[in-house]
Amino acid sequence: MNIVYFMTYGYSIKSWHEAGHLSREMNYFNRFTSKSDTNYIFITYGNKSDYEYSDKFKNSKIIPIYEHLNFSKYKLINLIKSFYIPIILKRLLVEEDIQIIKQNQLLGSWIPIGLKLLLKNLLLLEQGMICIHLAKVLKMDYSKGYCIIF
Repeated sequence: MNIVYFMTYGYSIKSWHEAGHLSREMNYFNRFTSKSDTNYIFITYGNKSDYEYSDKFKNSKIIPIYEHLNFSKYKLINLIKSFYIPIILKRLLVEEDIQIIKQNQLLGSWIPIGLKLLLKNLLLLEQGMICIHLAKVLKMDYSKGYCIIF
């Protein structure tokens, strides 16, 4: 099974490493791929420097968005450009046999939703810890809607 895994909007594998999360995430993905016939394609919001980490993940491929799209120092420009990312990814993933598109945070979810509409694949979208925390603060029932399946 091939899974396209979107990192949270604005994050890269390098930022995982700098924040001290890389080994935890790497262990999770490597443990899962060793117990199943699963390949991951990581969509990161980094640049070519993310390729330095490709040997740390088994059965995986890394696609850094800002290798294929110019990064701007202005957040608004990057946000506008992000609506073109699904089109770029459709071209890059044409040879892949993708079964699932997965996003763990709502931040940036318009990108995998756009790719899902173009490729017509199953999309798993989790709301992430920010939404769960907000629901707790607002005393809402956060147990429902943790995962959205399209």
